[in-house]
Amino acid sequence: MPAAPAAEDVTVAYALVAADGSTSPGMTVREVGEGRAAWLTGWSPGYDFSRVLRSAIFWAAGREAEAGVLDVTGGDDLFVYAYPGTRTVALLNAGDEAVEATVRCDPVILELPVLAPMPVIDAVTGETLGTVAQLGEGLTVTAIPHCMRLLRVGEQRP
Repeated sequence: MPAAPAAEDVTVAYALVAADGSTSPGMTVREVGEGRAAWLTGWSPGYDFSRVLRSAIFWAAGREAEAGVLDVTGGDDLFVYAYPGTRTVALLNAGDEAVEATVRCDPVILELPVLAPMPVIDAVTGETLGTVAQLGEGLTVTAIPHCMRLLRVGEQRP
């Protein structure tokens, strides 16, 4: 049986496909008045699911434009986290291969002005990788397999 909405005002955003080819709603969304709701079936530790969940959260909050303020592209095994208190962005490559990752972090997330003239430094090697402005637009760095890379904004700390 193909996936179908439960009501006319419900949209199936994606469907789950079973081994036998049958489908069921994986995520449905609905707008009611000025409110929004997203319903997801199941859970997965995979990158694709984390992206769907993240998109659902931002959509339900009516803040889709903000969904890309902290983002990473370059592979399905890449994850990015921001720690404002230490002005640090952590890039995790859970994959088996090194990849070129483009990390984008709006300086506002790190509680910095957009045009802050500060370097982005690899916290381990001390290498300067770029600037805050480049990080805001998308800074490309190597993501080492099975490793977390810490990008610190500002001066290198001991």
